[in-house]
Amino acid sequence: MDLPDKNGNHIDGGIRRDEMRLLFGEEPDVVDGNAKLTLSIMWFVENIEEIYDEFRRKGIAIAAELETQPYGLREFAFMDINGYYIRVAEGTEE
Repeated sequence: MDLPDKNGNHIDGGIRRDEMRLLFGEEPDVVDGNAKLTLSIMWFVENIEEIYDEFRRKGIAIAAELETQPYGLREFAFMDINGYYIRVAEGTEE
């Protein structure tokens, strides 16, 4: 699985089995310019607006607002309590 990053560059790659997908890539904005690789966890869901609204109501810190991306996903991100950057996405194309 090869997905473009938020700027359309192909630096992300991952594995997929059934409905579980792991995405590996660089998130320089998340690590304040540190050149180390990070694990970007991407959680594919249905009804992303409901999940986004629920997270906002619960006060979960949103790291990237809900947006439709040019690579065919609607997504947002949050940081978990251990500092992991977790992307939540739903496909926009049939």
